[in-house]
Amino acid sequence: VGKVENELPETKVGFISIKPSPSRWHLLAQLQKTNALIKAYCDEKENLTYIDVYTPMLGEDGRPIPSLFLQDSLHMTPKGYLIWNKHVEPFLKDKP
Repeated sequence: VGKVENELPETKVGFISIKPSPSRWHLLAQLQKTNALIKAYCDEKENLTYIDVYTPMLGEDGRPIPSLFLQDSLHMTPKGYLIWNKHVEPFLKDKP
């Protein structure tokens, strides 16, 4: 981010949150802390946007929606990528 700010100061950067993969659920506290720190950093920067894909990938029970992940419980299915598209696309379209 620092290099982009120095060399391309008008460039907007989008940071996609860490997704809630079932296979990494044991790392939940670290994942949430990391996402919170990155969001706070993005909130301080004018040209940096935090894109939350974590929250919309959770079900009503607060756990990852199984149908969004392949059998390895890490990589996403097309349904998972649809959620990403829905949340990343507005950032990409918000360009001059």
